[in-house]
Amino acid sequence: MKSRLLFLLFMALFSIKGFSSDVVEISEYWDNHMFLYEELEYLVDENYSISEVSGDELSKKFIPNKLFAPHNFNNKKAYWIRIRIRGNPASDKKWILEFYDQTTDIIEAFMPDGKGGFIKKVSGDSLLFKERRFKHKNFEFDIENKTDKVEDYYFKIRSFNNVNILIVLRSLDYFIYYALNEYFLYGLFYGMILAIIVYNFLMYLAIKESPYIFYVVYLFSVGIYFMCLDGIAYQYLWPNAPQWNQIAYGVALFSLVVCSLLFTKAFLHTKSKFPILNRIINATIIIRAIIFLIVLCFFPKLFAHRWIDLFPISITFLSGLYAFIKGYKPARFFVTAYFLLLLGFLVRILLNLDLNFFPSSIFIHYSINMSFLGEMLFLTFALGDKVRILKNTRDKALKKIIAQHKINEKLKDKVNKELESEVSKRTKEIQDQKIIIEEAHERLRQQAEEIKKINSILDKDNFKLQDRVKEKMLERATHKSMDYNDFRIIFPNELSCLRYLEKEKWEKGFACKKCKNDKHTQGKGKFDRRCTRCGYNESPTAYTIFHGIKFSLEKAFYILHLIITERDDLSLEEVSKILDLRKNTCGSFKRKVILTIKKNKWDKSHLENWQNVIFYSNEVEKEDLKA
Repeated sequence: MKSRLLFLLFMALFSIKGFSSDVVEISEYWDNHMFLYEELEYLVDENYSISEVSGDELSKKFIPNKLFAPHNFNNKKAYWIRIRIRGNPASDKKWILEFYDQTTDIIEAFMPDGKGGFIKKVSGDSLLFKERRFKHKNFEFDIENKTDKVEDYYFKIRSFNNVNILIVLRSLDYFIYYALNEYFLYGLFYGMILAIIVYNFLMYLAIKESPYIFYVVYLFSVGIYFMCLDGIAYQYLWPNAPQWNQIAYGVALFSLVVCSLLFTKAFLHTKSKFPILNRIINATIIIRAIIFLIVLCFFPKLFAHRWIDLFPISITFLSGLYAFIKGYKPARFFVTAYFLLLLGFLVRILLNLDLNFFPSSIFIHYSINMSFLGEMLFLTFALGDKVRILKNTRDKALKKIIAQHKINEKLKDKVNKELESEVSKRTKEIQDQKIIIEEAHERLRQQAEEIKKINSILDKDNFKLQDRVKEKMLERATHKSMDYNDFRIIFPNELSCLRYLEKEKWEKGFACKKCKNDKHTQGKGKFDRRCTRCGYNESPTAYTIFHGIKFSLEKAFYILHLIITERDDLSLEEVSKILDLRKNTCGSFKRKVILTIKKNKWDKSHLENWQNVIFYSNEVEKEDLKA
C-alpha cells in the first residue's frame, strides 16, 4: 500500500504521463504511464484458461475499470486483467510493466510472444523473493516491444487480501531513477525511526525509567510494521519465508498495539494514580491478545482487518486525555501524540472504505505515515517533559535539603560553641568546688530522688487536673456561651483544633472512605492519614462541617460554639470584629451550619453534643447556601 503512495508522489514530481486512451502507445516522448479507468479491463475468473480468456467469446465480457485503482472485491476469486499496448520497435528504451501492491499473492502474467501465443511469467509475495525477475519490492515484468501492432497483455491475480491493482508502464531507465529515489525516501523514514529508537534506548540506560523500554519496543514494532507494508521486510529480513511474510504485519501490529498500551500504563502510572483506567487497559490487552491468538491459529486472513485496532488506540488516547484533565501535566504531549495517530487511523479507514470523504492528495494518502511520525516525535517530547518535571521537583527538594542542612550546620556550630564555653566554665567550677561537691554528693542524690518522686506525683495530679479543667471547659463550650478569650483557652490555635478533630475522628480506629481499608500511614499533613491500599489521603477536616473553609480553624470553632449555644446578642458585625474576619465570611459559615441543622431537623437535645454537627459528613448544597 505504501509503495502505491510513494508512486503517487513520484508521479507528481517526476513523471511525464501519456495521453489516456483504450490503447496505450509506447512513445519516446514519455517514460511513465499508469493504466487508469478505460485503459484497464477486468474479468472475474471462473477457472478460465488463457486460451479461453483471449478468445472472442470471453473477450467481450471484460469490464472497463471505473475506479482510480480496481480491487479484487471478492478475494475468494481470481481476477483477469487486460491491457492493450501498441509497440514501438524504433524506441531505444527498454520497457517494463510494474505492479504496486506488494501484498498480492500470485500474479500470472501472459505476455504476447509476437506469434499469436503467450509467454507465462509468475510473481507475487507467496513466492521466494529470489524468484523475481527484478530484485525489487514491487512486481515487474519486462516486455519485448518487437512489433508496432496492438497486443493484449493478460494478468491473472489471486490474493486472499483485498489488493489495489495498479499497473504502470515505464522505461527501464526511469524505473532505476524512480527506485533509487524511492529507497532514498524509505531510508529517511526508517532512519528517523531508528534515530528515535536509539535516543530513547540511551535515555532508558541513563535513567532506568520503564516507559522508555516499552516505548523502544513500540517504536521497533512500528518500524517492522511499515517495513511489512512496504515490502522492505520481505526483501531484506525474510526473503526465503513467504508464508511468514503473509502474517508478519499482523504480528507486528499486535506488538505495536500491546506495547502502546503497556507504555500508556507506565507513563501515566495508572496502577497508583488511576486504578479504573489501569483495569480497563489490562482488559483491553487481554482481549486483544485472545483475538490475536485466535486469528493466528485459525483465521490468519483476518489480519487484513486492521480497523479492530482502532479501539485500543482510542483507549490509549482517552486514557491520556483523562489523566490530563485530572491534572497530570506530563500527559499533555501524550494526548497530542495519540490524537494525531487516531486521526491518521480514521482517515486511513475512510480511504479503505472508498467513501470519498477526502479529496485525493499526497497528504491524505500519507496520513497514516505522517500521523505515526508525528506521534513518535510527540511521545519523545512527552517522555522528555516528564523527566524535566521530575527533575524540577527533585531540584526543589534538593535546594530545601541544602538550605536546611546549612541551618543545621549553623545551629550545630552555635551549640558546640555554647557547649564548649559551658563545659569550660563548669570544669573550672568543679575544680574549685571539688571538695564541696564530694561532701554534698550523697545528700543531693537523696534529695534528688525525693524531688523526683514528688515531681512525678505533682505531674500526674497536674495532668489530671488540666484534663478535668479542659473537659469541663469543653463541656461548657457546648452548653454555655463563652467569650472569645475564654474560648481560646480551650482552642488557642489551629493545631489544637486539628488535634481535637484527629482524636474524635479516629479514636476508635481508621477506616478509608474510599476502600474501607483500616491500615494507614502518615499523610501529607501532620495529622493526615493515608490509606495503605489505595493511597487516599484524608485530613482531620475531611467529611466534617469545617471541610473547605478558607479561614482559621479556631475561629470556625468559635462561630460553631456561638450557634450551638444560641448566642443571639452578638450580631454578624460584632462577630466579624471579634474574629477579625469579613462579615460575608462569618455569615457564609454560619448559614452553612444553620442550614445543616435545619436540613436534618435537629432539635436542641441533638445539639447538646456539638460533635453531631461537626462530624456530619453530608455537605450543604451550594444552591441552599446561596438561597
